[in-house]
Amino acid sequence: MESLNKEQLRAVTTTSPKVLVIAGAGAGKTKVLTERIKHLIDNGVNPEEIIAFTFTNRAVKEMIYRLKDYKFENVYTFHKYSFSILSRYKDEIGYVKKKRINIVDDEYQYVLLEEILNDLNSPYNQRFIKDYISKRKNNISYKYKNTEEAGILNNIFFKYQSLLSQREMLDFDDMVSMLVNNIDNLKHKDDILNHCKYILVDEFQDTNKIQYDLLTKLSSKYYNLFCVGDEDQLVYSFRSSDIEIINNFKIIADEVIVLNQNYRCATNILNLANRLISHNTNRLEKELFSEINPKFKIKCDDYENTNLEAAYIASKIEMLINKCGYKPNEIAVLFRNNSGSLKIEYALKKLNIPFTTYGKLKFYKHEKIKRLIAFYRFLENPDDYILYRQAIPIDEAIYQYLIPEYKSSNKRFIDYLVDSKYEQLKPLAIKVKELLSNKSKYDKSKLFDIILKLLFNDSYNGEKNYLIEFKDLLVNNELEHEIDIINELMLDDGTFNKNEMGVNLLTIHKAKGLEFKCVFIISLNDGILPSNLNDNNLIEEERRLLYGAQRLQEIGTCQRICSVNF
Repeated sequence: MESLNKEQLRAVTTTSPKVLVIAGAGAGKTKVLTERIKHLIDNGVNPEEIIAFTFTNRAVKEMIYRLKDYKFENVYTFHKYSFSILSRYKDEIGYVKKKRINIVDDEYQYVLLEEILNDLNSPYNQRFIKDYISKRKNNISYKYKNTEEAGILNNIFFKYQSLLSQREMLDFDDMVSMLVNNIDNLKHKDDILNHCKYILVDEFQDTNKIQYDLLTKLSSKYYNLFCVGDEDQLVYSFRSSDIEIINNFKIIADEVIVLNQNYRCATNILNLANRLISHNTNRLEKELFSEINPKFKIKCDDYENTNLEAAYIASKIEMLINKCGYKPNEIAVLFRNNSGSLKIEYALKKLNIPFTTYGKLKFYKHEKIKRLIAFYRFLENPDDYILYRQAIPIDEAIYQYLIPEYKSSNKRFIDYLVDSKYEQLKPLAIKVKELLSNKSKYDKSKLFDIILKLLFNDSYNGEKNYLIEFKDLLVNNELEHEIDIINELMLDDGTFNKNEMGVNLLTIHKAKGLEFKCVFIISLNDGILPSNLNDNNLIEEERRLLYGAQRLQEIGTCQRICSVNF
């Protein structure tokens, strides 16, 4: 507690029930959150009555690590918490036929939507419908063109939801919304709320409407809600984060505390960032300050094209590593979109500089891992032909005829395949049927090897490392069943791992909350960053994005100074 400044101490020790802490970047918000949890426990609060929410698994692990001496682990993402409650009380929400609820991936959703749209002869595509369903589940309004469109989209939504429910599955958008919609009817609601006597929320500015509805429900018994955020750091409106939530909470909060001392950035970096964000109007006026003297000047370079930019940055990084003693993982190159990394990657490869990219593919989205996951799930749900198709690709022309025939056959799906007229599908179907009959005889390791042989016939050298890692996850996990660890994997947000030894290539969104000794920000071009010059709300978000990137910065580069009034 001695290390806290005056405002941090006020936040940690406040007795107000509803508190909003506006914490500027580098102002010690994680420290405040963890110290407040320690303070509550030290003053007699049962740790089981405290719960903390944050937005990434990385942040969850960081908070749990800082609280290891207190053995406090009640830190969750919204999705992970919601899924754990729904799984625990699944019978009460009507999921009674199967042992567990499973989470579906995007590919499964698209196949399911494709069938619904084909059955209804609908002109809409799956991507549009998936986006519509996501908005609806997150309480984001959609303006229908007319009553006819409203009827069609409602019909598609309810058919989709009915099919998911029949399979006792959830998509990602279901988790929080389903808990919000069902919690009042759960027999154990009071028990749930008793574990939420003190609720702490990190990155509150990123909260969307349905997540805030969940916080409102969970805090409805004790009203203790401690939220830490900063409207200047809201950069996820594309994920339905709503700046009005934090702005409205300011009005109803019993106490608003501003943390404005920055412990991360030198004064010159902070002054530049403050000047940038001051152009935004929808924010609480505050001026971050720092007592850290600058070691370097902020450098802004102009290049004729992206090839020259990439070549210069790579040569500069080479100099920093070889002559200045920097480790590669102490350096970051940030960009607006993933496509921005391609030329930097090429330039670093030419100089044999190691690098690590983030945000491209989550582990479970690698092709063979996806097929393995689908097959494990099929073994548990052998009548789910979509899972079979994901695991064992079937020619599209055959599939269109096969599924209607199967649905009218009254047979188990695998029996239908073994007896069907499609000879090319039979040999593998016979092996799968045999495995379904005998799978209980095998331990986890043997079962994995059999499945690997059955699906890929030894042709998997390109992704061997991923498969070995996946086998290790399945065989050595402490959870009851392979599907449980797969659900855990689906809930993983694929967040940044700073233990990698290469130069870090990240989008600005991925870099949020991190810090590096040296940072290059590239492609500050009209149309890239900022990406839209016509909508003032979007311009304000683009400013917030660059504001966040600048505060990680000691060295910066751009191709052209943006013409917009930054």
